[in-house]
Amino acid sequence: MMGDETLIDPADEAAPEPAEPVVEEIEEFHDTGAPSARYRTVNGKPDGQYDSFDEAGNPTGRMHFRSGVLHGELIAYGPGGRVVQRANYRDGLLSGEMLNYDPQGRLVQRIDYRNGVIDGVMTLYAAGREQSVIRYRGGRKEGIMTVYHDNGRPSAEMTYAADMLNGETRYFDDHGRLIRKSRYADDLQEGEDHEYWEDGSVRVEAFYHTGLLNGVRIVHHKNGRIQERSHWAKGQPVGETEQYDMKGRRLGEEGEKRGWIARKVSGEDGHG
Repeated sequence: MMGDETLIDPADEAAPEPAEPVVEEIEEFHDTGAPSARYRTVNGKPDGQYDSFDEAGNPTGRMHFRSGVLHGELIAYGPGGRVVQRANYRDGLLSGEMLNYDPQGRLVQRIDYRNGVIDGVMTLYAAGREQSVIRYRGGRKEGIMTVYHDNGRPSAEMTYAADMLNGETRYFDDHGRLIRKSRYADDLQEGEDHEYWEDGSVRVEAFYHTGLLNGVRIVHHKNGRIQERSHWAKGQPVGETEQYDMKGRRLGEEGEKRGWIARKVSGEDGHG
């Protein structure tokens, strides 16, 4: 040991005093001299409420920051000071409900967000009425999407999985009657497709494969008899299309000939 040196335990050294945060109140201006924004910074970063204005002094937005990152409610204003959007942020990401409004202040869109992506329900409105309801999971369409007529009845119900049409799709008239039913696989029509008359009977029956007509397509008269029969392969017609009247008689040159013979035999041709 040399001399009278005294060893100092590092634990006995006083910790440095934390630096005081630098807080500033900021006001920015348009070229005209009118205020464009007012906010506070802490250590150079926006922190707290941030208000913005147009050149006439009308508010255009109000948002909230934490350490320079959006955190809290955001409100956007349109002409006349009407609210056009309300949203919420958490650590810079959209979180919770977002509401969008038209210039008249009517709700046009409601969206659920989680961690910056749509997660939940997106509802679209027209003239204050629900126009469509779309379900999301993790930013992708997942589940039933419903579209509505102006009278509030569903016009379509579509099934989504992994952001693509997958499963049954149904269409309705404005009285709620089913008018068409089809199926999809990865956004392509696949399988049976049926269209219906007002009484629920089948009007058209067809089959699709990878989005293309494939197989026999049959159109029915209202009385249930076949009106037309055609054959398809990969979306292209194959062979002759057969057409029939409401009594089941074949139309066309060959069909007319057969029909005339049948009428002649039965005495329906009107001649002695």
